[in-house]
Parts: sequence; C-alpha cells; structure tokens
Amino acid sequence: MQFLAGVFLLIGAVVAMYVFIAGHWKSGDFWGRQFNSEVTRGQVAFDVALGIIMPILCLIFDPMVFRNQAALDHGFHKPFEVFGDTSIALGIVALSLWLLLSRYLNRASAFLAGIFFYGAFFALLLGILILPLSVIGLLGLIGVLGFTPFFTSFVFLRNGVRAYRRATEHSEMNWSVRMSFVSGMILIIVIPILVQTMNFFPS
Repeated sequence: MQFLAGVFLLIGAVVAMYVFIAGHWKSGDFWGRQFNSEVTRGQVAFDVALGIIMPILCLIFDPMVFRNQAALDHGFHKPFEVFGDTSIALGIVALSLWLLLSRYLNRASAFLAGIFFYGAFFALLLGILILPLSVIGLLGLIGVLGFTPFFTSFVFLRNGVRAYRRATEHSEMNWSVRMSFVSGMILIIVIPILVQTMNFFPS
C-alpha cells in the first residue's frame, strides 16, 4: 500500500512538472530562460524551496544517509556526516545571501559562483550515491526526500551560471574573475575537510 502511495506521489510530481513547463516548451527557449539574467518570481520560489528549504528538511529528517534516526544508529555514510553537513550548510548560506543580495554582490559573484558550481556537483553526486536508498525508501514515502539533491543540483548550477555571468559583466580582468571563482571552490572544499578532520581529532 505504501509503495502504491509512493508511485502515485511520483506520478503526481511528474504531472505537476509537465503542467509547469507545458506552456513554455513549444517556444523552444524554456531552458534558455532558466539560465539567462532575467530572474522570475517563480524561479526564486523554486530556488528557495529546492535549494534552501528542502535541503534543511533533508538534514533534519535524514532517515539513513548520514544518520539512521529510525534505528538510532549510524547511517550508511556516517563517516562523512560532518563533511556533508558542513558542505550543505555553507552552500545554503551562500545561496541565501545571493538570492537576497545579488544586486549588491557584483564583486563577490565570481567567488559565489565557485561555491555554487561545487554545490551543484556535490548535490548531484550525493543524489546518485543515495539513489538506491531513495528508491527503497519510497516504500515508506520518506524516500521522496532522497530525490531532492537532483533538483538542488539544478538550483546551484543555475545560480552559478548567473553569478559567473554577473562577474564577467562587471569586471574587465578575466584573470581576477577566474581566480575568485577558483578561490570560492577551494574554500567550500577546504572548510568541510578541516571541520571533518577536527571532528576526528578533537583537542
């Protein structure tokens, strides 16, 4: 019964997505609008829901990825819990700042773009790694949350493209934009590694 409920839920999600894009698909530029400089209210709402709110909910109600709350035991990727939680938290903070203050962050946009591109890769990789668990979890409906990383990856990719484009439009020095981009990507990788290391070797 729960499995059938999960199937119907997925079908409903697919139908909802089709209704959302059906009016734009024939124009041939639907995907182009997802990455151009013009930001719509619908896109902002989507980014907040799938890039901020849902990842937070996934951390809170994590049933078996980093924490197995159902059995009060370790999750499948427990050794990487601190790294994963820190990476996700930093990405959420960066995306929140960008969505709220993007018009004032021209100089920092390349740096944020580096964070967003890494966030897109991290979310996609996480979604692929937990895909078997997500499919199994559909039996209890909670597995639906396991598909969130794929949408989150799209959110970070879209905002990464826009942030990098913003940087190139407001800077004549391409090398500075690239260095800032790489710096953001390095920082979002190094900080979780340091936090994870400190957790393994507490003072």
